[in-house]
Amino acid sequence: MSMSRSLIATIVALLGPLAQAAPIASSDVTIRDVNGLSSSVSAGPGEAAVLAPLSLDSALSGGLQQSLHRGTAAAEQQTLRGVATLSAWHPSAANLFTASTDASFFKHVQVLPGTSGLDWGAAVQFDVLLRVDGQIGAGWLNPLVFGGMPTYSNARSLASVDARVDYRIIDLNQGVPGCGECGPAKVMGFGYYGHVLFDAKVDAWTGAEGRIESRWGPPGEWVGGTLPSANNYEFFESNIRASDQLSHFPDTSLRRYTVSTFVGNTLEISGDMNLFVQAMGQGTTSQSTGYFAHSFDAELVSAQGLAFDGELAGIYPAVPEPGTWATLLAGLALLGGVARRRAAR
Repeated sequence: MSMSRSLIATIVALLGPLAQAAPIASSDVTIRDVNGLSSSVSAGPGEAAVLAPLSLDSALSGGLQQSLHRGTAAAEQQTLRGVATLSAWHPSAANLFTASTDASFFKHVQVLPGTSGLDWGAAVQFDVLLRVDGQIGAGWLNPLVFGGMPTYSNARSLASVDARVDYRIIDLNQGVPGCGECGPAKVMGFGYYGHVLFDAKVDAWTGAEGRIESRWGPPGEWVGGTLPSANNYEFFESNIRASDQLSHFPDTSLRRYTVSTFVGNTLEISGDMNLFVQAMGQGTTSQSTGYFAHSFDAELVSAQGLAFDGELAGIYPAVPEPGTWATLLAGLALLGGVARRRAAR
């Protein structure tokens, strides 16, 4: 006697995770330090990739440069963390230094019936909850980092930071409607971009400029909790003192996005975070920072009781910061009072 489809679906739902092939998941972190040297670490399913180096360079005619990095990526929990900060001082040369931190994850998730009682192939929807929260800033360097480096006349402080986060879900069993050659359909995408530029001359009130751009989309649905920061936020000033700094605190708040798929389909989920910093201290100090240490987390949530093989709910725990970090991150004080001063205006 043949078994009913619903009974078969129930049995497969219970045994499905056991019968699946080894999960496909990877987590990667790569940094490029102030000396132009790259290092990276990778992790497979069930593991997190963590990298946190400090780089110093004092060989350029008496100048002093340092870059500090932190990257964490955990595929199963859909977590990305990143920090890149670059500090520079040189008595006279106009040397523009760069550094970066990249964190990414990639995995496959199969949509299973779970407790929904739905048959394989049934059309379903689930929600993606995500949030990006961080800081970006650039400007005059806090003296706690280099300890009273002198500033010369006609000096210039130039710094910038670019931050990007991209998240996408591709349904490997769905095609693009009306396009047979397009391949699998992207059923959800999210992106954030932030940019801060600071350029000022000591004792000069002209020719100094600053700019902040911050945008993310699509807007999604605000779940609540913390109000999101302004989207598409940008300003320009030509009257910035050399002792100023510019900073922004991007926060999307918790967002909800709806994804349509079918029971049994396999989803390809990936996330990337890139922080790129530049700094030039010509006769003075300069610093740029992208601080996303508690930044990106995403989670799949189903009101229909679907199960997601390859998805682990929860947030990857924060890794304690070494003592070196606690000392050197004092330079990030530029990200504090400046925002309050700007807001007061």
